[in-house]
Amino acid sequence: EMARGRLRILYQGGFAAHRGLEQIIDAWAAVDDTKAVLFFRGPNNEFRKTLLARAKQTHKLDQSIFFLPSASEDKLIVAAAHADIGLIPYLSHIENHHGACPNKLGQYMQAGLAIASANLPFVKSILKASECGVIYDDQNQSALSDSLTELIDTPDRVQAMGKAGKAFAINIYNFDVYFPVLNDLYRGQHDARSAHE
Repeated sequence: EMARGRLRILYQGGFAAHRGLEQIIDAWAAVDDTKAVLFFRGPNNEFRKTLLARAKQTHKLDQSIFFLPSASEDKLIVAAAHADIGLIPYLSHIENHHGACPNKLGQYMQAGLAIASANLPFVKSILKASECGVIYDDQNQSALSDSLTELIDTPDRVQAMGKAGKAFAINIYNFDVYFPVLNDLYRGQHDARSAHE
């Protein structure tokens, strides 16, 4: 077991530029890695090699930074459940990310993880409603490591956030709840006002 009793922090998803992945590795230098480990799970592509090289430069690769093999779509929730905190580091100043609703948000919640996310409006609204995570200012260099340190130092809070997120996913943030709204919108029958009542 690579974690050896340390809190497990996970980024699970595609490896690509502008997703804030380099920032995670850079921020890790300021985190107490006697208390936590960082896992990356994603496809074996060129950008993964870039991240591996960057992690190697920190001298923490295979000590507290680990790269895991990718998991198939139907196994992502089960795979994520081995972690304590899920990361959504997409850079908020990228226009494409501004309205992002990442799949990993729902996957992390269903897996019972606390979440640390960059300042993405939709993700922020869900984390606020569910009380299952923290938002950090990804324009501020020390904000991610500060947020992670705060979570690492309060494992009971991490556990409570994970439980809150899972409950929210079961009761509210899931396809069964959203399907009637989406179906009505698709068929042009939905009154926009009723969605907010």
